[in-house]
Amino acid sequence: MSTPTYSATQLVYCFTFSVNSAAGLAFDNTGGTGLATMQAYVNTVATQVLSDTLIQGLIGNDWTPVWGPVVYCADTSGPTVHADNTMGCYYSPSNGLFVIAVAGTNPNSLFDWLDEDFEVGSLVSWASISGSGSGNVSKATASGLHILLNLADKNGSTLLAALSAYCGQQNINTAQVAVGGHSLAGALSPCLALYMHSNPQAWNPSGQFTIGAYPSAGPTPGDNVFAAYYASVISQGGIKYSSLYNSLDVVPLAWAEDDLETIPTIYDANIVPPEGSNPTDVFMSVIACGLQLNAAQAAKGWFHIPKNPYTQVSLGRSAMTGTFNTTVDSGVTSQLQHVDFVLPGTLKAYAPYLTGVVRFAAQAIAQHTVAYPPLLDIVAFNAEYQLILKKNAPSSAVKTDPVRAAVKKLAKVDLSNLDGEALAKAAAAAPASTQ
Repeated sequence: MSTPTYSATQLVYCFTFSVNSAAGLAFDNTGGTGLATMQAYVNTVATQVLSDTLIQGLIGNDWTPVWGPVVYCADTSGPTVHADNTMGCYYSPSNGLFVIAVAGTNPNSLFDWLDEDFEVGSLVSWASISGSGSGNVSKATASGLHILLNLADKNGSTLLAALSAYCGQQNINTAQVAVGGHSLAGALSPCLALYMHSNPQAWNPSGQFTIGAYPSAGPTPGDNVFAAYYASVISQGGIKYSSLYNSLDVVPLAWAEDDLETIPTIYDANIVPPEGSNPTDVFMSVIACGLQLNAAQAAKGWFHIPKNPYTQVSLGRSAMTGTFNTTVDSGVTSQLQHVDFVLPGTLKAYAPYLTGVVRFAAQAIAQHTVAYPPLLDIVAFNAEYQLILKKNAPSSAVKTDPVRAAVKKLAKVDLSNLDGEALAKAAAAAPASTQ
């Protein structure tokens, strides 16, 4: 067996990113075969990740799939299907480590956005979910965790049942269990780890296993009482907790009220509001074009939080210093440099605001996605993983560009329909009176 180059923490992040292989893909569902095709694709990618010699040099070569990865799709009746949740469990004897990897938000999944991300207007008692503990989690987190706990593989086994059976069959009595996930899974994975800690009878009757939670870029799962309870479990050694986030990522700023207030100005050092104009804030300029409200008002109004109770688990949580992505920003700016040419006359004056909000949306998704492999120091793994995805790109699936998808959702602008070069030529050729 080979000794991994990566640390145990890096191993967890590798699996949490690789379990997202179906993200951005829509699979043809003609004849109702879409879910099976998607599951087969996820299985193929997972198998190739474990057998890839370069990746084996990074994570080791004795990893065995214990359960999954299993894909969940809330609606399998449409013309296409996509992954709403994905989860897998792997074991390395040499590391004495089980990794439970949970997939994050799929940009294709309206179910993820509405039910598992934004359903934060009501709270669910943690004790009603786990059987013990205190505080409350969002309805979104409760819904996602319910799906994960009940998700079954082709044999009808849930994750915890399969983990218990595997340990019994292999006579494994002592090991570490690391639960990790990014984005949406940055909220779900620590809650899954806490559930496992509170319910050892469901998977760990011997009581000789340790649990760790390794979320990245996670929004706040619960209220201040839940955060305090979680911190007490960490302090008592019940869970090893390491939560990392990019300082320029807006997602970890949801849903604590003080954090939400910082979102509108997070990129103001790079996306400078037009001088002498009103509104002066880049993010608030969305209102001028009738597109959006700022994030803080959205949380209080759209999501009906009369008094925001959300609090991050701060013990073991660390920020990684992010860098503004000039490549993404330059690409968007280039496309939009003559956007005023296609705006109605009454809106031409607001072109700088529209440009600002599109730049904001593009930067936000870049900071939430492509910024993380360098920050987590898993660039080598990610490069090889991307090659595996490219090699296995399913012919029956349509790939969504995450930056363009986010811009379209947040700023209502479809970048795929904007040709910056063509706009520049048209603007240059147009009579001065129309410019």
